[in-house]
Amino acid sequence: MGRITHMAMCTKNNRRLARFYKTVFAWEEVWNPVQNSPFAYYIGDGYFNLNCLQIRPGGAREKQSSNVGHSRGAGVVVEGRVILPEVGINHIGFQVDDLAEANRKLASLKPAITPVASPPDGRYEDQRFLDPEVNDIELSQRVWDPGPEKKSAAARHVAFGAADPDRLAEFYRFALDMKPVGRVEAKDIGMTAVYLSDGTMNMALVKNSPIAKRGVQLLGIKVENIKEIGERLQQSAEFLYSGEPPIELRERPASSPYKAVYFKDPDGNEIDLSEEGWDV
Repeated sequence: MGRITHMAMCTKNNRRLARFYKTVFAWEEVWNPVQNSPFAYYIGDGYFNLNCLQIRPGGAREKQSSNVGHSRGAGVVVEGRVILPEVGINHIGFQVDDLAEANRKLASLKPAITPVASPPDGRYEDQRFLDPEVNDIELSQRVWDPGPEKKSAAARHVAFGAADPDRLAEFYRFALDMKPVGRVEAKDIGMTAVYLSDGTMNMALVKNSPIAKRGVQLLGIKVENIKEIGERLQQSAEFLYSGEPPIELRERPASSPYKAVYFKDPDGNEIDLSEEGWDV
């Protein structure tokens, strides 16, 4: 089974973003002694590894095929032009027990998916691919170092916008052994949400999502006390530049497929909060 244990957020200031999460959730920096890079800034909750990935103009790689988009921090070169990633959640990573078996399943699809090996520069993932809706996915048989365990605030949910959530759910069920744990429909607005689980993390695939962003739309964090997180957010003004909106708790309508309470971090990434957690 694949387990979601990693996410990367592209940012123009990786120190700011990482320190924000360290302040609000007490997540700690994870030092990678092998990857000698100032651009990757890893933090973790003891299970989940978050990379605050610096957007940079140098080091872009040529786009190799329609199945290799992968606009990470350095971007990709398309027809001689460097395309840098947008600020925001960029991709997630699955840890797998048997990389060869995962590749066999991907190769058996029609059309087949052939992952591309990642550069051997000390990064955690072994390879990456684009799923059927062109979401950027990493695979690793190794462990993304999550740092020391933090029971008070743990990442437990990710969500994707999906044109066809049932088809995408079937892909993740087959390719990475995720299991369905729920479904919500709102026919008046054409919204369908399919929920999957890897046993620890919950994934939502949502058609006609209330969030406009394509791909990974948010990260969900299980906390002991939402009110306490709200108080910490009030103390996070030091992480804002002049003219940026304050970071505060917000509420979604009851019809939303996502949790009711959320906030936007300094880069505008949406973070759902829950005391009860998500179905797994």
